[in-house]
Amino acid sequence: MSENSGTTIPWQQRLAFTAVAAPVALMQGPGLAILPNMYAEHFGIAMAEISLALLFSRLVFESLGALVVGLSSDHTHTRWGRRKPWIAAGCLLGLIGIVQLYMPTGRPSALHLALWMCVVYLAWNMIDVPYTAWSNELTRDYEERSRLSVWRQAFSVAGILGLAWLPLWVSKNTEVDWDVLRSVAWTSIVLLPLVVGWALWRVPRGEVTELQPRLGLRRAVKTVAENKPFAMFLLFTVVLQLAVGMSAALFFLFYTSYLGLGSWFPFFTTSTVLVSLLAMPLWMALLKRTSKNRMLLVSTLGFAAGLPLVHVIEPGPRALVIYAAYDALWMLFYGAVEVASRALLGDIIDYDTLKTGNERAGEYAAIWTLVNRTMQAVGASAAFAVAGWFGYEASAASHSADAIFGLKLTLGGLPAVIALVAAGLVMVLPMTRHRHDVIRRRLARRARRAASQTHVQGV
Repeated sequence: MSENSGTTIPWQQRLAFTAVAAPVALMQGPGLAILPNMYAEHFGIAMAEISLALLFSRLVFESLGALVVGLSSDHTHTRWGRRKPWIAAGCLLGLIGIVQLYMPTGRPSALHLALWMCVVYLAWNMIDVPYTAWSNELTRDYEERSRLSVWRQAFSVAGILGLAWLPLWVSKNTEVDWDVLRSVAWTSIVLLPLVVGWALWRVPRGEVTELQPRLGLRRAVKTVAENKPFAMFLLFTVVLQLAVGMSAALFFLFYTSYLGLGSWFPFFTTSTVLVSLLAMPLWMALLKRTSKNRMLLVSTLGFAAGLPLVHVIEPGPRALVIYAAYDALWMLFYGAVEVASRALLGDIIDYDTLKTGNERAGEYAAIWTLVNRTMQAVGASAAFAVAGWFGYEASAASHSADAIFGLKLTLGGLPAVIALVAAGLVMVLPMTRHRHDVIRRRLARRARRAASQTHVQGV
């Protein structure tokens, strides 16, 4: 049944597994938010063209690609397991893509941006979706899943910290420029294969229990739709990630072209990352003392409360401090949302396993990732469109009051209201700690019965 049947994963394996998140975060960091802004600002690509490029690449290759990868990895059978080959292939394709995006030649067009964003989003799905499914298969223990999620988030934050420090070493003015992006590409080429190779070699494949024949596509879709905890969890994800996509899309333009703080990127990013890292023990303690649901509610409310702060930030001597506080709150609470969400997803997958007798972690991870990426793409595209509608141009030397209002609206007011709606949905999530304890005990009894029957038949 399992290469690692114990509920607690040895710390060496936990370290090898979660360390993958650091180079992945470093590689993905510029591509998710910074890169589209740089193409708009440095190459004069119109905001409307950026919006279309984001919408196409993220909806088709990031969102739908997540579902294809998840379903395919569930049906992959190799001597290395279901997830590891996909992660290895995704790393290779992702490195090829970022070379084209982070080290462009000449004057790239919107078509160049859209084409290679399609490639990297597909590649990152090949890493992220199997990686999430793999984490859910390593253990069914409630607290161990929380621990894995916290460690993974800590390494993700560490990868962002590496991105923050690169300008200090390679940029002449400590800003995120093309020298920094080239350094990200080369660092990823060296570091990612080493860390991923360590995890693929050191960490077991995880628990896979197939007590019944695999479901057909129609029946699989039906059972997912009938999974009430998952349906409510997806609805929460739809609303929250719309807010996340809007608030994250234009932050680079906000602190560079509007506030004029581009050279301070290492400072406020480092302070933000340190706050997030120091909060990890707090989130772990909260998960132990309460539940994933309550942590999700607290972090979502905190995320919503911090967003309107952007409306009071103006260029001037106080801009740096206020923006650093805003950015720290954003990362602090959204990081907690990610920790709680990933841990809660594993419990919901166990509910499906109890109902169907099938392990479909890849399918569930794919659907969740699809919804995440789709709504982030919609939010990001909407942010560029709204800012452009208010007259904001990234390459302009000055901006009108309406343009500035539109920029702040997409960063603060609109996503704050949407996030509050998401917080209300958390309060009715049906998957609780007590309910998962019951599910886990029933799965354990089922596994013991299956093992006993196999032993009798063998005798």
